[in-house]
This record gives sequence, structure tokens and C-alpha cells, in this order.
Amino acid sequence: MKYAGSVFVVFTCLALALGFGLGADAEPLIQKGGFIETASALGYFLAVVILLVRFPARTCWQQSLLLIIFGLRELDFHEKLTTIKMTKSRFYISSEVPLYEKLIVIILILLLVYVVYGLVRRHKIILSNAFRKSDNSAMCILFGICFMVLSKLIDGIGRKLSGIGIELSNNSELLFAVFEEVYELSIPVYFLLAIFLSTPRPLSVSRKETVGNETL
Repeated sequence: MKYAGSVFVVFTCLALALGFGLGADAEPLIQKGGFIETASALGYFLAVVILLVRFPARTCWQQSLLLIIFGLRELDFHEKLTTIKMTKSRFYISSEVPLYEKLIVIILILLLVYVVYGLVRRHKIILSNAFRKSDNSAMCILFGICFMVLSKLIDGIGRKLSGIGIELSNNSELLFAVFEEVYELSIPVYFLLAIFLSTPRPLSVSRKETVGNETL
């Protein structure tokens, strides 16, 4: 818990420093393709490399694939490679989108669901036990997932609140944008910590056994 908590404090202080210290000068850092977004993507790719170095590829290919997808998403590949942003419902019903694009995206989504399901099914007992013991690696994974959700909630919050009649000032919107990008940068850091804090399991160990802090 101490590692995850420390990362939270560091990145919250960083967001406050950028938001209040730099103000409008922070915009180049948080814009699409800016330093923070690029650093986040590189963090995911670095996590893949370290994961494959520390663990046998056949035991961590699902985690590696997820991290690669997260990294590509940070680089907005989901917008650049399709006619319409694939996260919009219009992508699947619009006649502007070629059929082959829809098929490729649907296959990728099914693959993602399969990978997530496989990870949950394979590691649910280990992670459940680790969470109960407040294992450092498991807590880093939990914090990383929580900050994924939090960043998504903060994303475009000005637009979301205006829909219910709440208007934010430009400075407030900028501050929320800084927090969103900085917290997104913290996610690969949490996952990197989880990898370093996990103990690789020997290939000879039965799947029903657990060794050390292996939560990945």
C-alpha cells in the first residue's frame, strides 16, 4: 500500500504544481501528442519490455497485449486508424465506415474481452488473496485501474457538467485537464511498480500453487 500511496501523493502534487504553478503555460504539456501523453504511452511500452524480461512470455502474453493496447490508445490509434472514432456508436452503424473496418474493430474488441476474461479467470484467487493482505503489487494494480476510471470521468468534465447546467471557468477546465493527463501518466507507473514488486513463478510450479507476491 505504501508504494501505491506514494505514487498517488507524488502525481497529485505534480498536477497541483502544473495546474496552479504554470497555469495556461501547462497547455502544451497536456495537449494531444504532447509530452505527458507521449510519456504515458512510452511508460506502457516500457512496462511490456520489463514484463517480458522478468516473466516467461507464455505466462504473460495477455498482460503484455493489454499494455500495448493501452499504449496505442494513449497515442490515439483508435482515432487515427478508422474513419470514425471507434468508441462512438456511429462507427458501427454509419455507411461512411467500410465493412472491413467494422469487422477488424469487432474482432479486436472480442480479442480484448477474451484477454480480460482470461486474466480475471486465471488470477482472481491470487489477486483476491493479495488484495486482502494489502499486497504492494496488487495495490498498485488496483490503483492503476482506479485511476483509469477516474481519468475517464474527468475527461471532458466541462462538457459533461454543461449538460446538467453547470458551467466551469476556463481555468477550472484547464485544471481538470491537467489532473486528467497527470493521473493518466501515473497509470503505467503503477503497472511498472506492480511488475517490479511481483515475484516470477517458476514454470514447474503448479497453477494451483502461489509463490511469493506473484499477482501478475
